Amino acid sequence: MSAVERRRRGRAEAGVRNARTFFDLAERAFDLVGLDTAADNLRRYRSGRGGTRRYDDDEIEAHLPVAEAEDFNRTQFESRTLAGLTEKQDAKEAMLGVKDGETRRFTDYWHAGLNYGGTVRSRPAASVGRLLNADTFASFGQGEVRSEGDFTVSRRGDDLTVEGVIGHGFDPSKTDNLYDFNAGAIGGRAASRLEQAGEAVPFRLQYDRRQDVRALVRREPGGSLTVRDVRWGRVQ
Repeated sequence: MSAVERRRRGRAEAGVRNARTFFDLAERAFDLVGLDTAADNLRRYRSGRGGTRRYDDDEIEAHLPVAEAEDFNRTQFESRTLAGLTEKQDAKEAMLGVKDGETRRFTDYWHAGLNYGGTVRSRPAASVGRLLNADTFASFGQGEVRSEGDFTVSRRGDDLTVEGVIGHGFDPSKTDNLYDFNAGAIGGRAASRLEQAGEAVPFRLQYDRRQDVRALVRREPGGSLTVRDVRWGRVQ
């Protein structure tokens, strides 16, 4: 091995040692201040397990921004899906086109990013929100929650009854729901070194919560829909 190669190898090994130290300190800091999910995620990342980390209901309940994203999606179902204003054509046709005495089935979904107090790039409040929800931000970053509903709509005269089951979870189609470190983020360079050395592996973030919904909708003379009552079941 030439002197140049030895120096290059020495620098690479030093970089890996520094990366280990950086994440050792991060783990201890997370544990010290009670960022339990963040600490567990970082340990899994460094274990090289990869795969998918599934969070149970109690774990998700500890993260307010996740619950708020679910709530945002519920408002979309109420104001858009049930009112026949969704952009999903099949769902829209089912709500607006169901005939008297008929029952139709349809699906619809909405997704919402985790919000820490406003648009991250444009509002200072977001920085405060990330601090107040530090465990969520360090664990899930800018992840997105997808809420997908499976519905039936039945019509009797001008009264529509809609029943459905909503499934909430991190959107599997979004790269934001992958536990890794972006190149420009804090720890990005250290993470890259550990991944190249085979000492860290990104993994998927996921959870699965469900709830029932029942709504009464009125068909108006002009064909528009008025949502009169919505009852949401317990999230579980």
